[in-house]
Amino acid sequence: MIIAFVPQFLAFYLSTTSHLFTDDMAAIALTISQSLLLLFGWRNRHQPAFSLLLLGLFANFLVIVSNGGLMPMSPTTLAALVSAERAATWQSGDRIAQTKDRLLPEEQTHFAILSDRFVLPKWTGYTVAYSVGDCIIALGAFWFLWGAGKPQPV
Repeated sequence: MIIAFVPQFLAFYLSTTSHLFTDDMAAIALTISQSLLLLFGWRNRHQPAFSLLLLGLFANFLVIVSNGGLMPMSPTTLAALVSAERAATWQSGDRIAQTKDRLLPEEQTHFAILSDRFVLPKWTGYTVAYSVGDCIIALGAFWFLWGAGKPQPV
């Protein structure tokens, strides 16, 4: 699973490498990473929690691949995360800074319901958007971890 995350880590999270990725390279890195995560989930599908993990991963994969390889985010969602002045620096279709997100109006987004559309309340101090797929992945991860902590029959 760690191998599956490496392309995302290099393209989006490691400041010394993320600026080296063009938008096309970032889209390829995200698609490869998502594909490897799906493969990992499929290979572990015998564990009940992985049904949720796979569903969430597939939802994210579907919206990412159908929108050019990056996760779409609407102008409304972006406006909830950054100032109006900063939001105005991006045009429709642009990759948002060095992130995995692409600015797309909902009417131009395939499977918009699956895009990064939810934001945490401002009082949390975290400026992050997340998707339905992310929520399903989190539920699957919690289920898996909860089950892993239970005593195993001898």
